[in-house]
Amino acid sequence: MIAAIAALITALAAFVTIIVTVRNAKKEAFINVVTTARKEYIQELRKSLSEFCSEVRSENPDNKNLKKMGFQLKFMMNPAGYEDWDYKSVKLIEKIINNSNNNDKELKQFVVLMQSWLALEWNGMMTEGKKGVLSDEKKEEIRNKFLLEYQNYCRKEGIEYE
Repeated sequence: MIAAIAALITALAAFVTIIVTVRNAKKEAFINVVTTARKEYIQELRKSLSEFCSEVRSENPDNKNLKKMGFQLKFMMNPAGYEDWDYKSVKLIEKIINNSNNNDKELKQFVVLMQSWLALEWNGMMTEGKKGVLSDEKKEEIRNKFLLEYQNYCRKEGIEYE
């Protein structure tokens, strides 16, 4: 009788271990997929930003090409969901394209905003890689931290921000 109870307890413990292992494996696989996708997104965004800014700073910016690149960047953003980052970025892209001959101020604002955004994305990716899926509160905390750093940098450098 004791041997049967011990065998039942062992089987139950093994079953629980299997369930926990499968859940952890699924969670880890999800985090890896998201992290990989984010890494690819960051690389593509960085490349698109570089091309856009290079075209803006060229001697004779091609307005048709700027518009194309601007749309490419805008489709990587969600201005309805993230007013502090994406919305500001879209507005600056539009200002830069519409004023392609004299946009040093807007371009500087845009570059600093994008550098901060890329740092935010990298930090988010690293944090999720270490801690797993982040709560909405933790994501908001990270966004606010980087937004404050961005605003402080702009103040220090005399760069306007909205």
